[in-house]
Order: sequence, then C-alpha cells, then structure tokens
Amino acid sequence: MHGAMKETLLPSIYDRPMPDSRDSKTDPHAKMDPHTWWNDRASTALGMNVSATTPGGAIVTMTVRDDMLNGLEVCHGGLIFTLADTAMALASNTRDTAAYAVSADMTWVRPGRKGDLLTATAREQVTTGRTGVYDVSVANQDGEMIGLFRGRVRHVPNQKL
Repeated sequence: MHGAMKETLLPSIYDRPMPDSRDSKTDPHAKMDPHTWWNDRASTALGMNVSATTPGGAIVTMTVRDDMLNGLEVCHGGLIFTLADTAMALASNTRDTAAYAVSADMTWVRPGRKGDLLTATAREQVTTGRTGVYDVSVANQDGEMIGLFRGRVRHVPNQKL
C-alpha cells in the first residue's frame, strides 16, 4: 500500500496556473526586474535563477550542488528554505511598495538530492492593509513535492522600489 499512495495538493492553493511573466520595464504592475536581482548576492551565490515574476507571484529555481549537502548527504533544509524565501521576496515585491518578511515556516516532506533542480513557486494568498501572506511550493525536476512554505510580509509605505 505504501508505494501505491499518491500525493495530492490543495487545488485552491497550488493548482492555480501562474499568470504569464511580465516585463518590469513595460508593465507598471511588475516593479521588480528579476534580472537585476536587486543586489541579492546571497541568492545569486546559491545559483538561483528567476524563471518568472508576476504581480504577487514568482518562480525561482536552484540546482542542488555538492556544497549544499548536509551530513546525511541530502540538501540542507536551510538552503531549501532560502530558495522558498527568495521566491516569496520576489512575489511580494512586485507592487509599488517594499515588502519585508516578518515570519515564515516550512514543512519538508522529502529531501532534495545532489543534482536535483528545485523549483519554488510563490503565490500571493491574501494582502490586506500592509500584511501579505504567501504560499510557496518547492518541487524537484520530477514534480515531487520537497516542501511547503508559508510566509508573511509587511508592506512598508513610503518606501518605493
């Protein structure tokens, strides 16, 4: 029975299609240019790449390298968390004001392995007042779920991007 179990995700959160990626140079709703990485040296050093950004959404990838493995020879959970956090940062900063993470948690459901291409897909769930909630799913190249992340941000008025 164990091998026959199929994992399912909540369709209301994770099965919605991402809107088409928007060009931040021509679309006023896509403020962040994913190609500049707004001086995000940490994400760049980890080899992350932005696949798409949309108002309230982002897709970021990272290949698990040998120097990302922990003592159990799997990807360090903190690095997977960092990938999800980066996707949330991009998704939450596609509006007119800067957004800063205030809290986040992650559930890991299987390990990332050396050579895996991890994809973090961030989606805005709700923004009310200055608070936003974002869900990020992290999957490997085979579509297997690695982890689920939920983060909260605070939008800071008068601090423009």
